[in-house]
Amino acid sequence: MIARFALVALLFAAASPLAAAQMPAPGPVDPRIRTIVYNPREVVTITGQLGYQMVMSFGAGERIENISVGDSLGWQVTPNKKADLLFLKPIDRLPSTNMTIVTNLRRYNFELLAVPASTRRAQTYDIRFVYPNEELAAASLAIPETPVSDAAAPD
Repeated sequence: MIARFALVALLFAAASPLAAAQMPAPGPVDPRIRTIVYNPREVVTITGQLGYQMVMSFGAGERIENISVGDSLGWQVTPNKKADLLFLKPIDRLPSTNMTIVTNLRRYNFELLAVPASTRRAQTYDIRFVYPNEELAAASLAIPETPVSDAAAPD
């Protein structure tokens, strides 16, 4: 009995990271401007409100190459001409669906949920991705090495 319980608990623990989804974090100044830390191993959940559109922006130099939506009848998905922004708008309250975006640099996986319009606080107008690993790498390259002078060296 205990062995069976341990096996079931182990299976649930192993499956929980697979079901994890990242939600965009509200911004410090305006909660409708949200930020997502890019992780290629996570699905990002986007909740859109009927009657409202949102815009999604990606990293510098990143261009959208392909977009695929599981059930495209419930969502209007439109990139701008330069393919560096994506406009999303739920147009029907259909069951949730998924979306995959492929850019020249990365792949993104989303779960799309449409809900009726509610409070302004819960709305999302702008979603911005950040890339901390790449920002740290760029910052470390920008720091010049300071040569050790002979005067500073101990005798």
